[in-house]
Amino acid sequence: MKDNYNNLILRRVERHFDKIIQIGCIASFCSAIILYSVNINRLFTYLNIIMGFVLLSISLLKKYISDETKMYVTMIIPFIIGYTSFIDGGFESGGLSLLMISNALATLFLTRRKSLVIGGMTVLMYISLYIIGFILPTDTDVVHELSLWIIQFFILLIYLLVVNLMVYAVKDYLCQNIEELEDSIDKIYELAYFDSLTGLMNLNLFSIELKRKLANGDDGFLVVFNIQNLHLINSIYNDNIGDQVLVDVAHLLNDFDHNAIISRMSGSEFAVWLNQKSDKNVIKWIDDFKKIFSIKFKIKNMTIKIEFHTVITKSKKGDSFDLLIRRTRLALTHAKTIDGLDNVFYTDSLEELVCKEELLKERVRLAVTEKSFYCVYQGKHDVTSHQIMGLETLARWEDSVLGQVS
Repeated sequence: MKDNYNNLILRRVERHFDKIIQIGCIASFCSAIILYSVNINRLFTYLNIIMGFVLLSISLLKKYISDETKMYVTMIIPFIIGYTSFIDGGFESGGLSLLMISNALATLFLTRRKSLVIGGMTVLMYISLYIIGFILPTDTDVVHELSLWIIQFFILLIYLLVVNLMVYAVKDYLCQNIEELEDSIDKIYELAYFDSLTGLMNLNLFSIELKRKLANGDDGFLVVFNIQNLHLINSIYNDNIGDQVLVDVAHLLNDFDHNAIISRMSGSEFAVWLNQKSDKNVIKWIDDFKKIFSIKFKIKNMTIKIEFHTVITKSKKGDSFDLLIRRTRLALTHAKTIDGLDNVFYTDSLEELVCKEELLKERVRLAVTEKSFYCVYQGKHDVTSHQIMGLETLARWEDSVLGQVS
């Protein structure tokens, strides 16, 4: 998780590294000019020129240099300048502040082990400053200010300790929150795109996958399996058995063809996208699955045979996902009205037939509500005597849309 945090920090600041490098480049050259014009040790002039060219090279080659390398350069520059500043200026310089800035950046951006290495190097280099004071004494002699050196040395140690503790306390807090957030995101993603019972993708994710296929111009078939007698199974046994049936159907579909895109559309409906090229291949795929299903499907103490309504819709060029689903549902509506119908292919004539059937149902319901039916009578005659033997009553209906219906 801490690695994820460090990657997150890097992603947040990486877009600013190029600007930081460019600003540092300009600042280095400007500093070199200023230092050259005043009476200051030429070492810092040359140092700033070198830093300027290093940053300029990184800026020109930024496409070929990783953000991690840029980050290390951002930390090393104040470290080097701080160290050399302290050598020349002693406690009156800003060297110690620059060393602290470098360690703060290391603690923020690097892993704990690497930041501790940087901290340890800082302590060793700070000790080396006192040794250098013997070899290269300056106007502000570090050696003659031992008490001040010891005070600042302990200040540095306390600073490094406090920075590490504070930053890593914040990191641990952020890591915990990031972990909880990722868990929440995973749960939300699963609820949004997967069926909680079967583990298959739901219609939301299925629509995304199919829209991508259709946008790429991929041809295929949308096959829907509807379990005919799921309600009967729930009634005779219980809902747990019904759920087990759904889970087993999902697993068998998923195991049968790993290249197919499979989804649970709704309660008893499973959708499968096949990249088959012909009707014959699709029919063979369906028949093979049903054979495998009849062999492998077994639930203890359940004797009812699982029956499917199966409908097939072939995608056409320019079809949208919504249109494909609408056609499939029309074919499924027709399949449910006819017992024993095996596989139903969607056709334009089928859509017209289903629309007429649905219109007739709606008009009949309206006619019953409005009491639009009336009776006509027809006599029954004896074929020998031609006498009326009785009457039969016939229902008739005059509809404003369908006309005379008998």
